Amino acid sequence: MLINIAAKAKTEISVVSESVPHLRRGAIKDFAKVMQWTGRWAADRWNKTLLTYNFANGSTIEFFSADSEGRLRGARRQVLYINEANNIDFESYYQLAIRTSEAIYIDYNPTHEFWAHTEVLREDDSDLLILTYRDNEALPDTIRKDIEMAEVKAATSTYWANWWKVYGLGQVGSVQGVIFSNWTQIDEINYTTSKLVALGLDWGYTNDPTALVAVYRSGDTLTLHELLYANNLTNQDIATKLRELGINRAWEIVADSAEPK
Repeated sequence: MLINIAAKAKTEISVVSESVPHLRRGAIKDFAKVMQWTGRWAADRWNKTLLTYNFANGSTIEFFSADSEGRLRGARRQVLYINEANNIDFESYYQLAIRTSEAIYIDYNPTHEFWAHTEVLREDDSDLLILTYRDNEALPDTIRKDIEMAEVKAATSTYWANWWKVYGLGQVGSVQGVIFSNWTQIDEINYTTSKLVALGLDWGYTNDPTALVAVYRSGDTLTLHELLYANNLTNQDIATKLRELGINRAWEIVADSAEPK
């Protein structure tokens, strides 16, 4: 697809992934193969140092990683492609997106919801195309059979049911091992036997609420006390709420790194 887009003269295309090793194993390797299979590869047009291919018509395809801070906030482009976007944070995506003038493409395995679902797909000019192993005509039969074995295992295994949902059907799954089911709701906390461990903060803004909990521990039991759960809070609003709760700078607050504002 990107090679065909590059047929338009002087088109600048960026292919981004989580790291350079990831690019070399995936996107760059696939790009070189397709170019060679179609008889369009010219070794002298590939810059191994800059990871850039220069077409005869003036178009370029550059490959760089999302951990290259300068590249994220650097040059602009017409077309952006992000490979395995679920491994890249929203801020990195946004810095790239605001410097892209024509089209943005991303691919990902839907292991769980992330910013593509909560931010991008909510926009009117976005489209979702679900492709599965069945759409890969070049997939070896041995791998196809291995994937389809998961459908059989899914009948008796929660793990395989989630795996098949993601990799077999292309549907959004859930992250394995991080969702607790062994919990109960209680009316009050025994503060004489429970020790405060820390506060936990999950940033939100519009669609997702900001959540703040106090985490207590008593032996092997953890107790979470919901202190705040609200939408549309700015950072200043959150600071005000913290002061109202009697929380000051001396308190330890563990917050997630995906601050969406």
